[in-house]
Amino acid sequence: MDLSLTPAQGMLKGAVRPFVDQEYPKETLLEIRRYESQMHDSWQKLQTQVG
Repeated sequence: MDLSLTPAQGMLKGAVRPFVDQEYPKETLLEIRRYESQMHDSWQKLQTQVG
């Protein structure tokens, strides 16, 4: 099975990657991940209380 990117997928990756790197530095992505983790924990607690 060939899982390599098609030429169109490679072009998309080449265009999107620099944008993401510029707009979302590593620290920003880590902050988002921490926030999402905290929100998940809060929803789990609420679900446990509500039943």
